[in-house]
Amino acid sequence: MRLRLLRQLIMAMIVILIFEGVIRKLLPGPLSKLFILVKDGIALMIAVGVLQSGVKGIVGQLMMLHAVFAIALIPLILNTFLIDPVLAFFGAKQYLLFHFISYGIVKGFSDFERTDFTRPYKFIALTIYITAPIALIQLKLGAGHWLNLSVSGEDLSGFSAGGNLRVSATFPFIAQFSWYLMAISYAYAISFSWKPKTGRFKKLFHLPTMLLLLIVANFITGSRTAVMGNLVVVVFAGGLLMVRGSKRGQKWLIGLVIFGAVAYQGAQYLFPSAFVAFKARSSDTASFVDSDEMKTRIEHAFLGWTGVYKRKNAGAFGFGLGTMSNGVQSLSKYADALRKKKIWGETDLANTVLEGGYYLVVIWMLFRVSIILICIKVYLSIKHSKIVFCAAFLTGYIIFNGLTGTFGIQPPTLIWWHFAIGGLMVLSNYEKFLVAKKRSDIKSAKQEKFDQKELDRNKVELENANNIKRDDKNLLDEDAVRRETALNEEYNRIVKLE
Repeated sequence: MRLRLLRQLIMAMIVILIFEGVIRKLLPGPLSKLFILVKDGIALMIAVGVLQSGVKGIVGQLMMLHAVFAIALIPLILNTFLIDPVLAFFGAKQYLLFHFISYGIVKGFSDFERTDFTRPYKFIALTIYITAPIALIQLKLGAGHWLNLSVSGEDLSGFSAGGNLRVSATFPFIAQFSWYLMAISYAYAISFSWKPKTGRFKKLFHLPTMLLLLIVANFITGSRTAVMGNLVVVVFAGGLLMVRGSKRGQKWLIGLVIFGAVAYQGAQYLFPSAFVAFKARSSDTASFVDSDEMKTRIEHAFLGWTGVYKRKNAGAFGFGLGTMSNGVQSLSKYADALRKKKIWGETDLANTVLEGGYYLVVIWMLFRVSIILICIKVYLSIKHSKIVFCAAFLTGYIIFNGLTGTFGIQPPTLIWWHFAIGGLMVLSNYEKFLVAKKRSDIKSAKQEKFDQKELDRNKVELENANNIKRDDKNLLDEDAVRRETALNEEYNRIVKLE
């Protein structure tokens, strides 16, 4: 597969992720349900392209880890196949397919001589110009307007807070909007670091405007997942920059935080209605965070899965891969029956237990933690200050979402995670490219200097040779004159004798 097509598939995946909700609302029922599989088709084509062209380096290590996880997953796939063959393929896809996106990003955007590697991330950041205004428009529309209905046409007014709808912009539901807004944190960092080719003026216009709209979009969801998720990523990025001792990156981050605080006040003044739902849901606390609630959520997320078997007997290998995924009811009667029995784990690890038992929890989390450790190693190897700044946001996102994301049941979260992983690997390759180019330039400069010296030396030798020839000619001319003079004298002497 050509790299250009691979890049187009990556960009197409971004478009589908962001505009899936609007597209599905416009499509009739059956087509709306089938549209869910478009992401799978794009991911499959990316996987084919990657496998055809091959990979090496750090991505090769990730693929090896991926292969080990796939082998470990085989018993669960077989178990699910015995229950429902269609569900087995669907479940295997949920856990194995979307990792190829990060490999595709590295493969498609590492040709730094001909490709702008920041393109997908700048595009993600710029889409806030579409999603945030649509979310603001949704607040002005009634709950019965098609844009405010679910993708299946259901009224969502029950999710209102403070008399305001909690809107999802162009996404199928609020959670997907929140995951996208968290992904913009690293996309914005890359946009902040590399000014557009159009010049400094547009950078000075875009960056503050995008940040203001990002703040509005985070709060308009009424979701702490979006607001706190972005704050946690910023905190993680700050910690990573401190670990590296990147003073330039820390200054940039402080400037970004100060500017964000100013933008937050400006956003509240310009769009007060965007903050109503969030404030209503946080009215019992003096700040964004209820410490007791957050503690309970964290404990439930990381430890709540340990008591699943006390409530539901999922067996040694769970109820089957994919059974807890959203939308699976339309593909499997078995999964639909489980949902009707109210079998649901709420948190990521609880659903992981229900799908594959403790065995799946162990291999799935080992796989994710291994990827996180590889990414931290890559981050620590980066030296360039501008690249370190961007890599800190990417790594912070990778760590936070790698530990908490609902990857097994929500493909969009896994896809955004792999956009971060791919971006980090591309940045690492870009630094290596810069180092190699610098070495090549130094070598070329040395070679040019050597060639110039050699040319000067040859020039001197040529001049010396020419001088020697001139001296030899002068000597020959003097000798000829002497001989001619001698002959003339001898001739005159003979004439006198006669």
